[in-house]
Amino acid sequence: MDHYQYSVEDFAADPSFRAWVFKTDAATSAWWDAWLSAHEDKRPLVEAARELVLHLQFRSERPRLQEMEAVRNNIDALLSKEAPAPDHTTPAPDRTKNKVFRMGTWTAAAASVILICTVGILSQHRGKVTTATGYGATRKITLPDGSTVALNAHSNLSYSKDWTTEKGREVWIEGEAFFTVARMAAGNSAKFTVHTKGLDIMVLGTAFNVYSRRDKVDVVLENGKVLAKGTGNAAQAGAVSMHPGQMIHLDSSRIRTTEVNTATYTSWKDDRLVFDNKTLADIAHILEDNYGYEVIWKNENAKHYPFTGSCPASNIKLLLSAISEVNDVKITQKDNQLIFE
Repeated sequence: MDHYQYSVEDFAADPSFRAWVFKTDAATSAWWDAWLSAHEDKRPLVEAARELVLHLQFRSERPRLQEMEAVRNNIDALLSKEAPAPDHTTPAPDRTKNKVFRMGTWTAAAASVILICTVGILSQHRGKVTTATGYGATRKITLPDGSTVALNAHSNLSYSKDWTTEKGREVWIEGEAFFTVARMAAGNSAKFTVHTKGLDIMVLGTAFNVYSRRDKVDVVLENGKVLAKGTGNAAQAGAVSMHPGQMIHLDSSRIRTTEVNTATYTSWKDDRLVFDNKTLADIAHILEDNYGYEVIWKNENAKHYPFTGSCPASNIKLLLSAISEVNDVKITQKDNQLIFE
């Protein structure tokens, strides 16, 4: 069938279209980009199909045509309305309405796309440069030595204003950040150290993720070498050397090491949230820490429900809709509160 004649469901069921949505094949992505540029009149149809694919990816089995049609009907309702142009502002909790995320009543939320804010706060004080991000915002930072940092939402990064390669390279992080550390020229031994509450991470050239919140620290190593050493009250935890694909977890002055799929911990820097059998309680922490919501549990058992899936980091409505469907949980938004019942 000619792609020009495709319906929303046809697009969503096309393997090459799904590869374009998830960017799993460069050649396929390029073909669809070119096709869309040549058929701008089909963009609303393609965007609707894209949201349909994203919405249905939370199911482990292949979605049936009837299921795609049910979701498409809700998406069509939004397509008939003129959408405002994106303004690149921070997506804040809606404080004007109560919303219930359930199949049939709020599935149309799958068509809502919000661009993530990349604006941060930069200040200089007493020889340090500090960058902070607000709720729902991320920022890319280039350090004086050429190292780069992707700073996650509601996080704070600081480093020395006068940073020279002759001295040790040091940064301090509160929240979450992904570091890509530049290697120094041969003969230069300036170490790179990331300071967190209770843990110092020392590297020479590597890429890794640091999470420092709620009195715990997680370090996930994507490539290179890292030495993590307990500090302060956690000094008794000692030091641990890491290899790629490993995560260390500091909690209650104890370091634990596990093998992990690094993508589930670092995908946020590419504007995606990936969950692999995470509990709803774990996801609630992300909603609170990164997006500023207050999560209230009227169904305490729901805290332990597992969830697997992924969605754009800038589309929390899609995530809530999927959680509601997969776990049969009603989620009501009241101001900045999310009520699970």
